[in-house]
Amino acid sequence: MTKVVRNKIRLITLLVVCVAMCCFVTAGIAAAAEDVQITREIDGSAYAGETINVEVHVHPYITDIRGFVYTENVPAGWVISNTSVVGVNNPAQVVSDEESGGYLYPNMKPYAWVFEKPLVYPEDNPVNGDVIITYSLDVPASAEGSYSIKGFAMWNLGFLQSPVSSTITIISPTFVFDTGPGTYPSIMGTHNGTITPSNDITVKALYTYPCAGTGGHTEYVRIYNDTKTIAEEYWGGYQSGDYHNITFSQPFTLIGGQIYNYTIKTGSYPQIIHTDEWEAEGGMGIINCTSFVDANGKRYNNWIPAIRLWAR
Repeated sequence: MTKVVRNKIRLITLLVVCVAMCCFVTAGIAAAAEDVQITREIDGSAYAGETINVEVHVHPYITDIRGFVYTENVPAGWVISNTSVVGVNNPAQVVSDEESGGYLYPNMKPYAWVFEKPLVYPEDNPVNGDVIITYSLDVPASAEGSYSIKGFAMWNLGFLQSPVSSTITIISPTFVFDTGPGTYPSIMGTHNGTITPSNDITVKALYTYPCAGTGGHTEYVRIYNDTKTIAEEYWGGYQSGDYHNITFSQPFTLIGGQIYNYTIKTGSYPQIIHTDEWEAEGGMGIINCTSFVDANGKRYNNWIPAIRLWAR
């Protein structure tokens, strides 16, 4: 037999062996994937800095699963805590980082629930029915956009079981400076005072709380500091349909901790907060009144307009 023919036979034999091995491995993984079903319950969105609750359901189709390990992979910088397990005789040991088998996914941190160590089984803690894993997931305050959480189970000889992936969208918190509603008595006039937000607030509109059954609104607003006008806008009239709001032509941001002056001219009967200083809802800052001159020319120093500065 020539050398060329022998090499061809060796090559064909090698290909046959490789194909057979691939078929064996594929069949093994497919068979294993039928043994356990994994599902995850998690909200599809959350705010940056929020703590969310997660449930993972493990449903085995066979009994006496030995050496069972379930691993969650969360984005780097996110933290899993307050874990609990229901459905097994003994609590699972929770390990992280390299202890859980290393980093399978880039830029993600693994947390593993080890029910029995694979191939060792010292705990004698097989999985024989449904298991529910719950945990708290701390989202970093700097997170924004879409992130993935990936999980998988391994058991006995280490077959990868039913990988499950969830996508969660993280939204930056939107702060609103809202005085909340005011009361009677009310009259139109010109308010002057200061606003000091406690957080950065993006503003696209100013809403004025109207007295019931009236068209209470703001006709003119100017927000400024010691050096410049930050925003200035006029009312669009009742014909605009949205006459309780003034929409600014350019959105702007009020910086937390800084003091801003305001001038607000109102029409009809807006709600009034009858004090010289008031804390916005949720501790979002302070508004005060330095002067209010009503439509009759009478002056006050304790009439604050009930308003909301917001991004709509």
